[in-house]
Amino acid sequence: MLEVAAECGYLNPIGGELVGDWERESAEEIAADVLACAAPGSIIILHDGRPPRDSSSRLDRVPTVAAVEIVVPALCARGFALMTVSEL
Repeated sequence: MLEVAAECGYLNPIGGELVGDWERESAEEIAADVLACAAPGSIIILHDGRPPRDSSSRLDRVPTVAAVEIVVPALCARGFALMTVSEL
C-alpha cells in the first residue's frame, strides 16, 4: 500500500505522534497532549473526524480545529517552525 501511495505522490509520516484527538472531548485536552509530545523534528498527526467504522469516538472536528488555534501560537512561541510533511 505504501508503494502505491508513493506512486500517487502521497507521503506517509511514519513515526508521527498520534495524540488521540478523536478521543478527546475538548480543544484544551487535545492542545495539552500536542504540547506535551512536541519536540524538535516531531510530526504531529491530527484527524478531521472519526474513522468511518468507529462509532465510539467523536464525529465532528470542532475540538481538533480549536486545538490548532491554541497549539500553533504556543509552538511558535517556543521557537518551532511549522510546516507540512511535503515541506520536510
